[in-house]
Amino acid sequence: MDEMAKMANARAINTAIKSATGCSIYNSTPLGEYNEYARMRKLAYEGRIESLKLHWTLHPVYNQKGWYEWKTQGMDSAQIAQELEISFSASMEGAV
Repeated sequence: MDEMAKMANARAINTAIKSATGCSIYNSTPLGEYNEYARMRKLAYEGRIESLKLHWTLHPVYNQKGWYEWKTQGMDSAQIAQELEISFSASMEGAV
């Protein structure tokens, strides 16, 4: 399930696919702490499901000098947290 955090019916979809397959792959950038993707990530942090976290710094092209500054031009802190820093709490819309 790609960009699961942005799926309006992610919990219902997740429930529906469990009987169809023995393996589900969840992928997303975070969008706050209160959605199905964040719930699944919490299960992963607790060791209840397997997970793999891939930060942009692991990519050889994205890790080049100047890439981060170029990519974040015009982005606010919530957008950077969501799209680049894998921060669930800082990516919440309307966070204070």
